[in-house]
Amino acid sequence: MLGRTLPRIRFAWLALGTEAIDPGRAILRPESEDGWKPRVVTSSGHTGAGLDEIWEIIGEHHEQLTASGELDRRRRRQLLGWMWSLVDDGLRAAVREHPQVAASLEALEEDVLEGRTTPTAAADQILDEFGVNSPNKS
Repeated sequence: MLGRTLPRIRFAWLALGTEAIDPGRAILRPESEDGWKPRVVTSSGHTGAGLDEIWEIIGEHHEQLTASGELDRRRRRQLLGWMWSLVDDGLRAAVREHPQVAASLEALEEDVLEGRTTPTAAADQILDEFGVNSPNKS
């Protein structure tokens, strides 16, 4: 019976905290640390069936995350991720714009692409030209 039913389901959503996979093979993750138990919800974007239920579940999950303080903890961790992303972007730009690195970068990238040097050796050279000791060298 399930085999005949699944082709007729337009969309199956595994509500918040689950993997979006084929509903015929849906495996829910266990209850998360915040106490949320994922639920399977059948819906259709075409007809709108089930969408109200999905929004209700999203609201419930948001309320639970807020009440437990987990939403705030996640937001703070997200801020750290954002900070380090900006640092990474800034350092990458500084390295690429460094005069010595900029002068050799195109040829070095071509050497890596053509197999004339390894990515590790190229990274070591870039870091040396930038004036930083490579963690790849002992």
